[in-house]
Amino acid sequence: MPAQAHIRFLGRCRLFVDPSDNRGQSVLRSCGVTQPRVSLVWRGLAKRIRPDIVLDIGANYGEISLSLKYSEQSQVHLFEPNPHVRRYLDRSVSTHVNRKNIIVHSEVVSDRPGFVEFVIDRKWSGTSSAVGEIEDSGFKGGGEQSYERLNLPTLTIDHCIEAVSCRSLLFKIDVEGYERQVMQGMERTLRGSASFGGIVEFDRNSLQRANTDPDAFVAQLRNIGIVHVLSGGTLSEMKVPPSHCDLVIVSDRKYLDGLTLLPNVLRAMSPRRLGRTLGGKS
Repeated sequence: MPAQAHIRFLGRCRLFVDPSDNRGQSVLRSCGVTQPRVSLVWRGLAKRIRPDIVLDIGANYGEISLSLKYSEQSQVHLFEPNPHVRRYLDRSVSTHVNRKNIIVHSEVVSDRPGFVEFVIDRKWSGTSSAVGEIEDSGFKGGGEQSYERLNLPTLTIDHCIEAVSCRSLLFKIDVEGYERQVMQGMERTLRGSASFGGIVEFDRNSLQRANTDPDAFVAQLRNIGIVHVLSGGTLSEMKVPPSHCDLVIVSDRKYLDGLTLLPNVLRAMSPRRLGRTLGGKS
C-alpha cells in the first residue's frame, strides 16, 4: 500500500489512514465504510436534526463523521486521543469541505477534568482505550500485539462547548467501554439542547471492564431520551440489548421516522454496494 494511503469521499474530503495499522488497512478495504449501518443512521439523523453542533467522540480516522458535508453553520468537534491516528485525522480534516468549522481535540472525553491512563493499541487502533488493554479475539489481523501507555488530560463535553449555543446536537460515542463516563460529562449539554440524536456503542464486556453496569447504563440513557437498539440491521425498542450493538438515542421520536425503513435497504444491499452508495471511493 502507498505510504499516504487514502479514501476519497467525493465532494467531501480525502480520508487518510496509517497503512501499518490493521484497522487502517480495514478502512481501505471497506472503501471507508467500516460500519455501513451506523453510517446510514448517522446520515439519516443529520438530515433530520440539521445539527449546529456535531460530536464524534472516539473518532479514530473519522470515516463516519467526515463522510458527510454539513451546514456552514455547523460546528464539528472530533475527539481522538491517539496521537498516531490523530495526525492522519488532522490531514483528512484539512481536505474536508467544512474544514473551517472542524476542531480536532486530543483529550480523553470523560466525566470530569483531570488525567487518565490511555492505552494505545498499536496493532488495531480501534481498541485503544481508557479502560486498559483489550485482548485480540481474532479480529485484529496478523502481526504481534503491542501496547503503549500515555497519561493524558481529560475534559467533559459540558465544559468543552459550554459557551456555545446548542439548539440541535448530533453525536457518536465509541470509546470501548468508557461510554458511561462520556455521557455523565455531557448530560447538561443534552438536557439544554432543543433537539438531539446520537449513536452510542454498547458492549457488555467492555462496559463491565470499566466497572459499569450495562443495564444501569441503558436505564441512564432512557432517562435522557428515547432509545432504540440498532442490531442486525434493524431498529427496535428492545428492553434488554444484545451483548454487542449500537444504541440510537433521540430527543423526539420523530427523528426515528424513516430510519425504520433501514432494514429493507440493508437486506437489499451488500456491504460493498452500501460503500459505493455512501460515497467512499478507493
